[in-house]
Amino acid sequence: MDFKSEFFNLIEKANSIVITSHTSPDDDSIGSILSVFQIIKQKYPQKKLRAVQTGEKIDRYNYFENYQSVEFVLDMADSLGDADLLIFLDGLKQSRFSKNPDKLSKFTGKTVCIDHHSSSPDNFDLSLIDALSMSTCGLIYRLFNKDIEITKPLAESLFLGILGDSGNYGFIRPSDIEIFDISKDLVTKGQINIQEFQSKYNFISERIFALFQELIKNTQFVQIENWPKFNYSFIEREYLEKEKFSDSEANIASALYVGDFPTMGNFVRTVKDYSWGFTLTLKQNGSCSISLRSLPSSVNVRLLMEQMQIGGGHDRAAGGTFLSNGQAILQPNECLEKLFKWMKENQPVLS
Repeated sequence: MDFKSEFFNLIEKANSIVITSHTSPDDDSIGSILSVFQIIKQKYPQKKLRAVQTGEKIDRYNYFENYQSVEFVLDMADSLGDADLLIFLDGLKQSRFSKNPDKLSKFTGKTVCIDHHSSSPDNFDLSLIDALSMSTCGLIYRLFNKDIEITKPLAESLFLGILGDSGNYGFIRPSDIEIFDISKDLVTKGQINIQEFQSKYNFISERIFALFQELIKNTQFVQIENWPKFNYSFIEREYLEKEKFSDSEANIASALYVGDFPTMGNFVRTVKDYSWGFTLTLKQNGSCSISLRSLPSSVNVRLLMEQMQIGGGHDRAAGGTFLSNGQAILQPNECLEKLFKWMKENQPVLS
């Protein structure tokens, strides 16, 4: 039985379904969770269905239909209720969805994963992982477009992820040209004016702009022997705490800096002679996340994170977490010390 048939078979048998996407969600993960929510609702309107997301609500997605139905919680592993089917989107490691992946490993129902990352996946009862797909939303479109009606809300949700993970079509390779056919179909069926559409969600608050300014101020340019030159930035924990910035606000500022908002920001991969870089984002729980980006023929940041055993992602865009182990409160210099020590002891993989 192929993936789609088995997927619908699991939906039909399930009494209670939960959909989730990874923490610190981006356009593709939000687009994925909203798209699959709409697809299941359209095909199985009587099913008990919930969308549950670890983290704080991000107001800039309020425009999208069904976004208000997404439950933002401290940890989705504690909010599964009576679910007997759990669908993971835009991530293939359970640690990307929950602060307590051990709890997820004890889930007794069925699990499904739909994703496009290159890292080694966890075990799922059913999975569709295509690392050649530009986005999870594009993968969802190809999988289900012949089985459901592409309504305007569904077209917009899918297009959100496609624009986001393609960098407004800036990351497309010759093997990705199918994305233009998908986009044509979505723009036509959703009657989408791209500039007007992006104005609905591509904005930031004054508080996030202040964080972005702090990242610009703290930017450092570095060269470590045998590694391509890179730039990085961070925000001191004292500043975050003094101004009472949330993790969500810090995440959005970091995404703006590394170029995840295709129409603004982007201070990684654009400074001449600096082909890769990263941000460090301190979390209220004491940990610190790192978000890395690189240009072709530069550092494979996915392998860097996997070899350090702190994360994963794509060859050109990856992330990880320096854990505080529940005791110490990490500071940027501690994370940088660990990273630079590893880099000095290892050679980069360039691709």
